[in-house]
Amino acid sequence: MAREELLRNVAFLRSLDPHDIDALSRQLDEVRLKPGDVILHEGEAESTSLFIIVEGDIEITHGHGRGLVELALLHPGQYFGEMSLLDGAPRSATATARTAAVLLRLERQDFLAYLKKDPDAAVLLLAELGGRLRHTNELVAQTTEDIQKMGGMEALDAPYTQVSFWSMVKKRGGWLAILFLGEMLTATAMSHYEDEISKAVVLALFVPLIISSGGNSGSQGSSLIIRALALKELKLRDWWRVFGREILTGVVLGAMLGAIGFVRIALWQRMGWANYGAHYMRVCVTVWLSLIGVVGFGSLSGSMLPFILRSFGFDPATSSAPFVATLVDVTGLIIYFTVAAIILGGIAA
Repeated sequence: MAREELLRNVAFLRSLDPHDIDALSRQLDEVRLKPGDVILHEGEAESTSLFIIVEGDIEITHGHGRGLVELALLHPGQYFGEMSLLDGAPRSATATARTAAVLLRLERQDFLAYLKKDPDAAVLLLAELGGRLRHTNELVAQTTEDIQKMGGMEALDAPYTQVSFWSMVKKRGGWLAILFLGEMLTATAMSHYEDEISKAVVLALFVPLIISSGGNSGSQGSSLIIRALALKELKLRDWWRVFGREILTGVVLGAMLGAIGFVRIALWQRMGWANYGAHYMRVCVTVWLSLIGVVGFGSLSGSMLPFILRSFGFDPATSSAPFVATLVDVTGLIIYFTVAAIILGGIAA
């Protein structure tokens, strides 16, 4: 694509006549990048240029480390860096070459000179920035709604302080009732294993430990996948890769937590701080193996629910942490008491 054509793709330069476009194109510097090269650093104040992509893909990100967020992936014909081109302020994001890339660089002083010659370009630029601001506002609103859904409630349609008391009760009460009904299944599950509990009452002591660990792992998996889907780091076709990874991750995390539980029960028994019965080592093994199963199931279900909801056209944020926790509570009890029935084998602990 010729330089002149690339410049005409920039919305706020379209009003320049062909002579000005041609003159401006001759002033552009060419920049070549290798994959991984950073052309702009967030917070950088020295660079105030606009970059137009000729070849390759450029990733725009904000933040560092755990807080890193991909804002956009730009392709040939698109541009970036226009904010600092206008105000000369430090860069608000980082631009990195995803592939080998060729860019054209427009210096701020050259752009401002042409902007003075053509006021219409300024109007087009304001319209362009206004559109991007509207898009940002939409993203903020969507993020707020998703966060509220992940908390297990209907999204608020106004700021917290402006929502009436009864509206707040209505928006929160519905989800709480649904989750409460779901949690009632845990009582049903426990009643099914009443004989095992009566033979080994000590099993009841570790129910909160088991189900909370499963719920926590499920909430982690759900939050990670919802974020990855929202940022387009994952697509629906990636479910199989996530499936395998979360099974392995859940088993390893469950084994780690189970080992901690094993040591804790055995140590408390040996030190005389608690009495878990003559067969306390079997209780240790029961807790250990149960945590492997429960945490593994929690990680898997928490990571798969967003994919399932997305495939049916629903918002993945509705696979909220409370919903995942309720699901894992019930299945966690089933796993726990099934393992106990096998390992304890009717022995009174």
